Amino acid sequence: MNDGPNQRWLSYDTKTGKFLAFAWPKGHGNAGGNSMALHPDGTIWATGGNKEVRMLNPATSEFKFFEAPSAKTGKLPGSYGLAVAGDGSVWWAEPLADLMARADPATGKVDEFKIPDTGRSYPRRMNSDGNGDLWVANWTSGKLMRIDHKTREMTLYEPPTQTSGHYSVVADKQHNLIWSSEHQVDMISRLDPKIREWIEFPLDQAETDARRIEIDPTNPNRIFFSGHSSGRVGSIELLP
Repeated sequence: MNDGPNQRWLSYDTKTGKFLAFAWPKGHGNAGGNSMALHPDGTIWATGGNKEVRMLNPATSEFKFFEAPSAKTGKLPGSYGLAVAGDGSVWWAEPLADLMARADPATGKVDEFKIPDTGRSYPRRMNSDGNGDLWVANWTSGKLMRIDHKTREMTLYEPPTQTSGHYSVVADKQHNLIWSSEHQVDMISRLDPKIREWIEFPLDQAETDARRIEIDPTNPNRIFFSGHSSGRVGSIELLP
């Protein structure tokens, strides 16, 4: 976790109950970040500073920074959700510029890609599926976007309800189904990408504001959600 106000990142060992603190290097702004992810190589990644991703190697306590090329123009592109693709590259959303950024951990190179809905997409959170491809929740356009991690081709999927406000997305890797929160219309949706079939599940109260969702690891038919402004946590479950 990041501990921005105290200029550090923290880890917590669930077996020993102990914290470790990693001091934030000077000259790199605030230690906070919007989203964090664990890389298969053991490094920790997070978005931050409205322009970059940050990487921590817990074994050496070394931080590295990968800045978006567009930030060098002086206009910050934003840095929101992130995910690790099947080839080990790290992608993140730049909502203020309607761009996606990709960092290669081996070379340090960062590339940016225009979203097909440029000007109205506002990408927020994202995740990877069983193939290692990325799925991005485009908030303003209300569409989901798939990024082929090999070709980097982007494909848009529009749900039945328009301006739904896709916020976060998770993948059922066992059944290749994509779940997303439609937090502006109080729904959680499921997409079958193979046949482009959508199902939208209304939540039980208005203004639930379900922004974050997670699949129950013991039951892929149960989806947990948390509401930001509502202060509610709950789940929906598909029964036989």
